[in-house]
Formats: sequence, structure tokens, C-alpha cells
Amino acid sequence: MAGDPISILLLPLGIVLSLYAWKRKEKEDLLLLLVATTVGVILCFPLIPAQWLIRFQLMMVVPTAIVLSYAISKVWKQKGRQLIASVLLVVVFSFYILQAINLIAVIRPTISEQAYLDLIEMKSIIPSNSIIAVCDYGIRYWVEYVDEVNVTHGNINQLSPDLWESYSHVLGLFPKEHAPPASARTIFTGKVYVLVELQQKH
Repeated sequence: MAGDPISILLLPLGIVLSLYAWKRKEKEDLLLLLVATTVGVILCFPLIPAQWLIRFQLMMVVPTAIVLSYAISKVWKQKGRQLIASVLLVVVFSFYILQAINLIAVIRPTISEQAYLDLIEMKSIIPSNSIIAVCDYGIRYWVEYVDEVNVTHGNINQLSPDLWESYSHVLGLFPKEHAPPASARTIFTGKVYVLVELQQKH
């Protein structure tokens, strides 16, 4: 598993609490804990590609909250343990608040403001029934959202011939520092991106 320290504790804590619920024959609690623990392990499975793993880890708060709240509630119900439960609750909340502050400080859009303006400017000159091929997966969403056009991602030199049969125009979006194929026809040049029409290879 990968993630913050509290999320890393999810698996052993979930297993211990599941055994506790099973021993006490609390079937509903057992099912909830097993599902939450399993989902948490899946969301942080280290073999998931990095671009998806970071997104999945943002959802870890849900299964982690279920397991931790169950554990704290069990401590709270024990006579004389309310203070301990309160301290645990404050520690958990403090950790997530600090984590949220750090995330807000470092998170940034995947494109710059000028790149965004390029996408807005090129929207009006994109021919109808077009698809845009992008090499950078990080801008795929932005192109789809801003230019309201279908987008494909991958190696420009390995695009499927079916694209030219399905669309009237197959376009390629390149950063200005990366030269597009020599056979491509430039239809827009911005400060960050160059938009070209790609020719099918025969």
C-alpha cells in the first residue's frame, strides 16, 4: 500500500476490527469493515499507474474515516475511555487538516494560464467533425473541456487509420518546442501550443 501514515494503518486496523466484530457476531459491522478495508487497499494498491494512483488516494478519506470512526466509537463506549477517544479524534482531525493545507499549497493546474488561453483562442478555428490527438495525457481533459472536441491520446506516429475514416479532420496539438510531423499543415500557432492537421500515412 502507498499513502499517508494513517492510510497505511488502514489494513492492519481494519483486519483487527473485523476480527473483533466477527468474534462478537456483529454481522453488519463486520461487513462494513471488510468492505471499507478492501476498498482502501484497492485505492492504494502500488501497481496502479501513477497518474491514477494519486487520484484514487484522494478518495482514501472515505474508507479510512469509516474504519477510524468505528475504532474511536468502540473506545468511547468503554467506561472511563471517553478522554482517550477524544484525544484520538483530535489527533486524526489535526492530521487531515494539516494534510489538506499542504495539498492546497502544492496542488497546481496541469496547464498554465497562457496554455489555457491558447485553447480558448483555437476553439473557433477547429473544423467541425474533428478529433485532436495529444501526446501529453495531462492536457486531454482541458482540450475536451475548453474546445468541446473529441480527443485521443498516444504516439502521433501510431494513430489508428480508423480515425481518418471516422472524422473529417485529424488534428495534432503540440507544444511549440516539439516540432510536429513535416507533412502536417499548421492551422494555429499560439504562445504555448501549435495545432496542426495530420495527414494519414499510406
